[in-house]
Amino acid sequence: MDGILVIDKPKGITSHGVVSKIRRHVGMKRVGHAGTLDPDATGVLVLCLGNATKISSCLMQGDKTYRVGFRLGVMTDTYDSTGNILVENEVSVESEKLLAEIEALKRKTLQAPPPYSAVKVKGKKLYMYARQGTKVEAPLREIHVSEFSLRRFDGQEGEVEIGCSKGTFVRSLIHDLGKALGCGGMTTFIRRTRSGHLSLDQAHSLEELLNKDPESSQFRDCLLSISQATPHIPQLKISNEQPIIQLRHGISLTSSQVKEGLWKHHAGKDGETCLIIDHEEEAVALVVLQPDLSIRISRVI
Repeated sequence: MDGILVIDKPKGITSHGVVSKIRRHVGMKRVGHAGTLDPDATGVLVLCLGNATKISSCLMQGDKTYRVGFRLGVMTDTYDSTGNILVENEVSVESEKLLAEIEALKRKTLQAPPPYSAVKVKGKKLYMYARQGTKVEAPLREIHVSEFSLRRFDGQEGEVEIGCSKGTFVRSLIHDLGKALGCGGMTTFIRRTRSGHLSLDQAHSLEELLNKDPESSQFRDCLLSISQATPHIPQLKISNEQPIIQLRHGISLTSSQVKEGLWKHHAGKDGETCLIIDHEEEAVALVVLQPDLSIRISRVI
């Protein structure tokens, strides 16, 4: 069973908890996720099964999109509504001021992770330091915020849509927004609507999946193939059987083999990572195109 499951993660379970439930349900160990969600966050969680675990890093690289609720005037130690309240302030913020600070945060390029997060410092997760009451300075992370738009605001609570690069903490963005406004702020909910090219439109509820027989066609129809889940990676289709066998054994193709017309179509360029697929659209290997038209295998799938 090789493929990708897009799950609409429910609130109150860790990403690893979802992985554990699916592992037990399908009876296989080779299941992993491509991008963590906080336990209280919901939305798109991408799971890789079987050989699809070999391309999980490719699925993690894309930007993420979130719907985020916030409340101004409150600061907590976790930057969200699950934490201990540290500060409560009166809120007097005009929409114009809020929009201006949101626009400023779109230019943010460095971010400090929240103290309650799984980011490691000296081999130890930040939330472990926080629980012990130990202050530690985490290294700044480079981020890119492509979208930060206000969906609604009633003077204290509101909702924003955020598009950002891998590794961005939206809790920290709301925390920084509250600081910039001088009143503090925290998130009230986080819902991931997109991870790379995979979105909620393709997602299935965890309950739905656990109620399907993993051997049934209904369950397998929920799986995306590796090629379906990676439209952002140029795909090279080979129809001849011999070079496919060669690639599956980890043997790269020479430029003469390529020039003999093995490619069904060529969508890549020199130095680019591409996905080799066979005539049945099955993923064979990740390769890097070389200047002489040969290919170097990056990973056999």
